[in-house]
Amino acid sequence: MATLQHFARPCRQVLTNFARWRGTCQHIRAMSSSGKDDSQLTQDKLNLDPSVRKEFEELREHFGDANPDKLKNWVSYGWSRDDREEDTFHSNLMNFSLFTLIFVCGSYILLYSVDFKKRDWVMREAYLELDRREKAGLPLVDPYFVPPEQVVLPSEEEIGDTEIII
Repeated sequence: MATLQHFARPCRQVLTNFARWRGTCQHIRAMSSSGKDDSQLTQDKLNLDPSVRKEFEELREHFGDANPDKLKNWVSYGWSRDDREEDTFHSNLMNFSLFTLIFVCGSYILLYSVDFKKRDWVMREAYLELDRREKAGLPLVDPYFVPPEQVVLPSEEEIGDTEIII
């Protein structure tokens, strides 16, 4: 049975990890949303040391080109992380298989499958029974499902004062 100690241990670990993370992120500053033209960051505005300045330039160069046709801007569909054509092929193949084969062909199979609940058989049997009764001269629906001579009713003494509702 779970106790409070079982729940307290993971909570304590989460809070400890959050405190560590918060301590490492103190150098992050909020972005300004004022009307000033601060959209272009330059190295002069940022007081960066040379190692960070080089990384900043590489990032600016990398994200400056947003052409989706270039390989460096390619985002994988999850089928292949190395080959762009293989990834696109497998993605298209899986989407085709899912929508066409499963939904379209599956619906076709379900709609035109054999009558496994025997619904059509019941209607066919009912028409045959009606035809047999018409040919024999019997009523279409027999009021005596059980012949009256086979029904055993209780006597008046057995019924007693029991109310009978018809």
